[in-house]
Amino acid sequence: MNPKFEVQPKLGIGPIKLGMDRTLAITGMGLKPDSFMKTPMSEHPTDSFYKAGFQIFYEGEIPKVESIELSRGCGFEATISGYNVLDLPVSEALLIIENATGLKPETEDEGYTYEIPSLGLWFWRQSNEPNDKEGLYFSTIGVGTINT
Repeated sequence: MNPKFEVQPKLGIGPIKLGMDRTLAITGMGLKPDSFMKTPMSEHPTDSFYKAGFQIFYEGEIPKVESIELSRGCGFEATISGYNVLDLPVSEALLIIENATGLKPETEDEGYTYEIPSLGLWFWRQSNEPNDKEGLYFSTIGVGTINT
């Protein structure tokens, strides 16, 4: 049975909470991370789990969780209100998200990315073409700290 990670906007995903110390985040996952520098400008390593499908990003002098991003097809479920939103067609996932949050996800790039900025919640897909199977489902879901 695949693990389930509940996405909680403004809070975190599963055992990982926004603002959590890096050492606590790694311990909370209960697995050894694959750590890497996401970009040459990265201040801290990104910790990844489940074939890089569960990634934790950090900020601050003492690294604290800044954002978490989960990818589809990596051996776990990313749920919102109990629904595995990465395995639902985009139109269904958007309805579930709107019903769960009371807010309609917005897009500024013709449907590749949908966001609810006030919740630090986003979804991304590789294509927005109706006949492209890569566009039928979201590829990633993420939560992050809210910049005010």
